[in-house]
Amino acid sequence: MAFVSEAEDQIRQLNRQLVSLERDASSELFSTLLRTIHNLKGSAATAGLSDVAESAHYMEDLLCRIQDGADPASPGCIDMLLWRLAQINAMVAQLRDSLADDQWLELPSGGTGRKTVRAPVLMAAFPHMMSDLSVRLEKPIAFRMAAGDCEADPVTAKTIAVALVHLLRNALDHGIERQHVRLASGKPETGTIEATMWQEGELAFARVTDDGRGIDAERITAAAVKKRLISQDSATRLSHAEAIDLIFLPGLSTRKTATVLSGRGIGLDAVRAMIQAIGGKVDLITEPGKGTTFTLCMPTQSLNTPASVQPAFHPGHQDVARSAVQADSPQ
Repeated sequence: MAFVSEAEDQIRQLNRQLVSLERDASSELFSTLLRTIHNLKGSAATAGLSDVAESAHYMEDLLCRIQDGADPASPGCIDMLLWRLAQINAMVAQLRDSLADDQWLELPSGGTGRKTVRAPVLMAAFPHMMSDLSVRLEKPIAFRMAAGDCEADPVTAKTIAVALVHLLRNALDHGIERQHVRLASGKPETGTIEATMWQEGELAFARVTDDGRGIDAERITAAAVKKRLISQDSATRLSHAEAIDLIFLPGLSTRKTATVLSGRGIGLDAVRAMIQAIGGKVDLITEPGKGTTFTLCMPTQSLNTPASVQPAFHPGHQDVARSAVQADSPQ
């Protein structure tokens, strides 16, 4: 299908253009963005892909509002545009995958077909995303991905995708150290981040691992006390595991300096809430100086409606996730 290759090229263009919008909100850039998204919308409508066309229309409308001054070109607005673009990318990737297999992604359920999303489709956009972020943050990484034999219903798949996007960005922005810091501590100057998915029976698993600085329990506790999220008396009674778990508190941050990603998207508190909303859990293992691993576990079939797992951000609210992040030292 010609639409797929054309759309993939347009998505790559839009990703680069939206990243540039953070630094250059010129009329020329807006014109280029609107032209690209309008072409994508038109070709999707022609191909009968209403979901892609509707998402593209939303992006077009929001871009027009930003251009007209009705909405600011804030990190929150740009996050929403990037998230919508990630949705479009996932839909296009799913279409490409289904065309390759010559079948729609369905599983029999009680005599009727039930659409599912497979791990390779869900994770298709991650390598490009991580490559782009690595350049933007000037942190070279080796990104490894293993999309195992796993499929989930659309609600669960959407939840996993949004959660993994945040965890991967968090690993690169807050977990992986600068090159000189890694070399000084005896590590390779190139960091490693891994994303994996697999299925065990009716449970889906997703894991993000980095070989970065790990999480400092004392620093997390001090930040929580300083922000009055817990009392000093409570802090002294925390076990090590309980102290680490504080990173899931809304409003907790140890970040001292801003980066192109800090303060954007959703926080770890929202990630945990989203996974719990579909009957899952988030486990965390970390070792200072060695790295951190987040593991998500949830049923492959969700009983919740899509509205219950919408990402916890929207235009104009870029500060939703100035929240739990991995401990970060001055670099």
